[in-house]
This record gives sequence, C-alpha cells and structure tokens, in this order.
Amino acid sequence: MAPCADIFQTKGRKHSMDPDEIDTKDFSELIDTLQKESDEAEADIRRGLQELSVDSEKALDDLFSTVDALLCTGQYATVDQLLTKTDVQNTPLQILLTLLILTIPARRYLQAFAAFKTQTVDHIYATQQPQRAARLLHGLV
Repeated sequence: MAPCADIFQTKGRKHSMDPDEIDTKDFSELIDTLQKESDEAEADIRRGLQELSVDSEKALDDLFSTVDALLCTGQYATVDQLLTKTDVQNTPLQILLTLLILTIPARRYLQAFAAFKTQTVDHIYATQQPQRAARLLHGLV
C-alpha cells in the first residue's frame, strides 16, 4: 500500500488506485497523463534547485510540494532518479535534509533511498561539527 490516499487527481479528474475501479478505456490516457506529470515534476525540481540562490524558501517549498506529489501518486521511479542524480557533496544542506525527510516515509518503495541516506549522513558528519550533525539528524537516522 502506498503512503498516500488510494485516490489521486490529474487535470481535475479523480482516479482510483483500486484495479477493480480503473476504467480500462481511460487507462492509457491515465498512464500518458502520469508520465507527462512526472516529466513536468522533474522539470519543476530542476527549476526549484536553480531558483535556490534567488529564493531559497520558495524553492524549498516547491521542492517539497513536487516530491510529495510524486510520492503520493506512486511515481517512485522519478523520485529514485532524483535521489540517484543528487550530488550530495555539492547540494546545499537544506535540500539534502528536505529530501531525506520527504523520502523516509516512502523508503520501502524507493530503491535509491538507502544509498542516498548513507551518502547524506556521511556527508553531514564530515562537513558539520559532531554535535550539530547529531542535532540535524536526530530522529532521522
């Protein structure tokens, strides 16, 4: 069972995740819509990361909203790609912590989570004072 509701919405239409309730004639349309939304979400994440230097609070909000939406609609492969492509050594600490916090609840659905978590934790302990690193990661690891 996914970590979110059994119903999701695309373009104003509600869709059930229950296989018995999926309208088979709309199934290919639904898949196309989800793929397009996934592509748009990935572009939103890239834009959000680029905007960080301009408006970090808005960018973090956008990143949070986008990744949360991907997880809620079961688009784990897209989130896996994001985690895999994240350059932990050169990504701001706020982004790393945001991604870690967002993905913990869905960790069993994300193949890239374990490696991302290990790299992030190692990086934080390597770049922060020990007490600060422990405070930042308290309750997360």
